[in-house]
Amino acid sequence: MTSLVDIRDVKLPFFQALGQAYHETKKMTVLTVTSFVKTIGKLVSSLEVPSDIGGPVQIAVYTHTFVQEGLFALVRFAAILSLSLAVINILPIPALDGGRFLFVLIEVLRGGKRISARQCV
Repeated sequence: MTSLVDIRDVKLPFFQALGQAYHETKKMTVLTVTSFVKTIGKLVSSLEVPSDIGGPVQIAVYTHTFVQEGLFALVRFAAILSLSLAVINILPIPALDGGRFLFVLIEVLRGGKRISARQCV
């Protein structure tokens, strides 16, 4: 399991470091999406919000914890938080970026024709 706290100092040549950063980002993205899907599954199956879900106050508590752990733990937490927000924003919900993305995709598939308001109702 990936840890936010267990961070080691590793010296790599520049291009190898870029490759390692890519693989780490990919691993964290897959972990974030998998966790999100599992959380939604628990939410749907039990009709209750899991206890480990929190809002801004919980984010502040976690931020305080990672500030105490050090700069690299805090940067990694910020990266995971950004990934989580990206996953949520890409969902095709009209109020989120994914909703706009869905309409743009539909317009592209229709050969550039815009979607009228009547078609949305």
